[in-house]
Amino acid sequence: MLILLAEERNNTAANKLLKIIEEPPEKTFFLLVAQSTAEILPTILSRTQLIKINKIPDEVLTNYLLDKYPEKEDTVRGITRLEDGNFLSAVNLIESDEQNKIYFDHFVKWMRFTYSLKIPELLDWIPQMAEMGREKQKDFLIFCLRMIKENYHMNRKVTEIIRMSPEEEEFSQRFHNFVNSANIEDLHRLISEAVSQIGMNANPRILFLDLSTRIYQQLRKPVVQ
Repeated sequence: MLILLAEERNNTAANKLLKIIEEPPEKTFFLLVAQSTAEILPTILSRTQLIKINKIPDEVLTNYLLDKYPEKEDTVRGITRLEDGNFLSAVNLIESDEQNKIYFDHFVKWMRFTYSLKIPELLDWIPQMAEMGREKQKDFLIFCLRMIKENYHMNRKVTEIIRMSPEEEEFSQRFHNFVNSANIEDLHRLISEAVSQIGMNANPRILFLDLSTRIYQQLRKPVVQ
């Protein structure tokens, strides 16, 4: 029996699990998979054999993915840095690479139009977003949240945790100066709220125009020394 996220069982489930582990059916093995053992009942933990599995090293993951996707070498190397040992997420990103490139192109355009508050360009761009459909609109905004977070890390010079593709990093060399301690919380809040509002059937044309003006205000906010 494979039990995923074993640390997330509630007390009732954990106690029942303990009982069956103490008196297991014949020829039965229990495999408990958890990200942390801290929240697993000590009485359950004491009856298990703990095997720690470290993240996949970047070199190992890269070599495997290059064998699997030899025609996408540049994509593989960028995603390996981005995913930090997460195999399934890396595969999903590679297989959806074209969509991510589309999101990145839209993000670059949006930030450029918004920073300069180019209303005619924004009014041309927003209908493209409205035609995407709600799920892709939410996926795009979640992509934007990641880019905002990574640019903040770059601004703070926390380079060891930055995970961006070469194209994203090249753009961020200039853009990261505008994502800082003065606006990171508000930028994250505004975009997160927009994700929720799309889920509640907000009009995407109104939403993206309003969001653009609010992001413009944040990107122009002076850093308090």
